[in-house]
Amino acid sequence: MKTCPKNGDTPEAASTYGAVAIVKAEFDTSDVFNFCFPKIESGQVKEAVEKIKDWMRSSSNGKYVYDLYLSSRAIYISCAMSLVYSFLYIYLMSAFAETIAWIAVALVQLGLIGCTVGSYFYRANLIKDANNAIELGLEGWSKPDGPNYASNLQY
Repeated sequence: MKTCPKNGDTPEAASTYGAVAIVKAEFDTSDVFNFCFPKIESGQVKEAVEKIKDWMRSSSNGKYVYDLYLSSRAIYISCAMSLVYSFLYIYLMSAFAETIAWIAVALVQLGLIGCTVGSYFYRANLIKDANNAIELGLEGWSKPDGPNYASNLQY
């Protein structure tokens, strides 16, 4: 288009394959990077925008979009803070990598020692229970190898 049409004008359009459309503009337009956009001040466009806003606010999807709009500041802050936390984590990992590795080794070692001590006490409890069962003469327990079968459970 050579110029953007005003209300009631007939726009001058370049022909496409010899065809020319003749349409009257229903509202004022303005040129934005060689595109004609309606001016928001135009009465009809303003009414249409208000109708669209009302429709969006009354529908469930519109309410969802409006809630996103209301929480946009929190969303932007969360995105920015995630970048800050990521860079902080990377910095701390690079600064204290050796210390973190030794802490991990120590925790694994403490866990293994704890499992060993727990297994020893669990085994001692099993031997005690087996001796009690033999003394009470419960079914399933017998004395095949001597007077105290539970003492023979040692390795």
